[in-house]
Amino acid sequence: MSPRLIGIQNGVIVFVFWLCVGLLLVSDWRIAIPLFAAYLFPISLVVAWRSAKLGCNLAKQCVTVKAYAVEGFLVGFTVCIVFFGLTISNQAFAAGTVLDGADLNDIIKYVLFFALPISVSVGLFGSVQGLLFYHLNRWQLAS
Repeated sequence: MSPRLIGIQNGVIVFVFWLCVGLLLVSDWRIAIPLFAAYLFPISLVVAWRSAKLGCNLAKQCVTVKAYAVEGFLVGFTVCIVFFGLTISNQAFAAGTVLDGADLNDIIKYVLFFALPISVSVGLFGSVQGLLFYHLNRWQLAS
């Protein structure tokens, strides 16, 4: 299997898996599908792009499992930080939200004690997913 196909496959796996997880957590899935798809599509493109690059190195046998874990963590962490960055700007301008009337200390507490721990947790999920992709891709290249 070529590294490009491996990247596409990993992107599709990420899209379908996290779409299913998201749909299990909502009550009205008809409204959630377009929102999840719009959010997950760029994420799966990044995963496909990075997996194709790592797949080339894996085919040359010059990549380690650590590289997959670090890439997974960085993608998960970055996606979560971007998500919180977009939502914090909406919350700062909308009435009646968590950050309505918040001063700088409240925003710092929100970032340090809510957004950052969740982003690290999502990064760890991405790291585990990267480890699984390493073993799957190595097995596919070997066969």
